[in-house]
Parts: sequence; C-alpha cells; structure tokens
Amino acid sequence: MIEATCTDMPYNQKIKALKVDGGITVNSLFLQILSDILGIDVIKSPNAEASSWGAAMVAAIGAQIISFNEIRKYHAEDGIIQKPNLSNNQRELMIRQWKKGISRARGWLQDD
Repeated sequence: MIEATCTDMPYNQKIKALKVDGGITVNSLFLQILSDILGIDVIKSPNAEASSWGAAMVAAIGAQIISFNEIRKYHAEDGIIQKPNLSNNQRELMIRQWKKGISRARGWLQDD
C-alpha cells in the first residue's frame, strides 16, 4: 500500500514517516516491524483512538459546535517514534522473501 501511494504521489515524493493509532499500536513489536519493513519512522499517536476522536471533531465542526481553529488547541503532540533498525539490504531481502511466500501460497486451495 505504501509503494502504491508513493507511485501515485507527484514528483516521486517519498513518505518519510507514518503516523499510526488504534488498538494495534499498543504492540511495540508490531510498530518496530512496520518501521523496519517500510524503512521509515512510525509515529504512534499518544491517543490510541485518534481516528474516533477525529471523526467526532469533524462531526462537531459540521454541526457548528466547534471551529476548526478551536480543535488545534486539543491536538496532541506526536507520541513514541519507532525508527527502522534494518539495513536496506536486510529490508529488501525480507520483502523478497515475503513476496516469494505470497507467490507460493497462491492457489493453495483449489476451487471445486
């Protein structure tokens, strides 16, 4: 998904960091693996439910309960940052092995 997003971005821009939230972010091993595979910083929101909070804020703006500028004072700073630990060669090897595994798994079950 990251590769596809980068391909669609103008001027060959690269994604430098990925901000994440949600229940899975309590798993620091997952965040480290994600950072290693993507080769970019993964920034964990201090609010694990930031998506829900954001949806509530959009609804509040739409209902004219709060303004966009008022929301800024509630914006939390970034939380923990996981930095990639793998070299480019290690990362490329892992990705090749993953793609090879996916290729082998295709057709695992035959339609009757």
